[in-house]
Amino acid sequence: MDEYVQKKNIAKCFKAIKFIYAELDETEDIYKKDEKYNNTNWTNGPNYMFFRLFKKKLLPNYIEYFMYMEPDTIPIRSFWIDKIIRECRDEDTFWIKGSIYRGNEWDKYIDKIDFRYHINGNALYTYNNNNFKKFLDLVEKEYPKEISYDVAISNFIFNSKNWKITSKIFHKYRYSNFIENIGTIKCQKQLDISQCIHNKDDVFFLHIKKQENRKNIFENKVYTYFDIYNNIEKKRIYV
Repeated sequence: MDEYVQKKNIAKCFKAIKFIYAELDETEDIYKKDEKYNNTNWTNGPNYMFFRLFKKKLLPNYIEYFMYMEPDTIPIRSFWIDKIIRECRDEDTFWIKGSIYRGNEWDKYIDKIDFRYHINGNALYTYNNNNFKKFLDLVEKEYPKEISYDVAISNFIFNSKNWKITSKIFHKYRYSNFIENIGTIKCQKQLDISQCIHNKDDVFFLHIKKQENRKNIFENKVYTYFDIYNNIEKKRIYV
């Protein structure tokens, strides 16, 4: 990795690259989306990774905000690090800041408010915040592991029985255009997506599931994330 960092001039932008392990065992290290409807453990891996990041204090205490960025989320404009910094320096403090779903494959969930208004897990999060950690503890206790952590957070917030809590913290749940969650999308021409994204000057990141879609969007330009995507996509690590 050190050799790769030097070769790609990544060191000019990042002081260091560290791998932090969630230490998942075989029963936890699972992500099988194709078994979503018949395996209650299908999304154990991402869920344990996310919640353990806070519970085990895997990041340094001086970190106020961090970007949770999976391999299928890619920068689409220069100066994307600067954009993250600007978002974190917002005058209003937040707990989560990210994108609502903007694809077109969730039409069947149109009546489910928790799906419709959930913020995708690729987002900015506050870290050294005890109130947020207590909130995540409530979410984890209330919802089983077969629900993805980001949807579980939304379920908790939009559940009417939790309204007293939601009414006090909803302003910490912030929608933003700096990242666009496309996820999976029905699209015959990849150019349709490309035009959509590049016409929005405030979008700096794109979350889209299929690797071939990501490559087509940028007209076969080579990005660092494409080079290492296959090597780290299925590993439960923080990069």
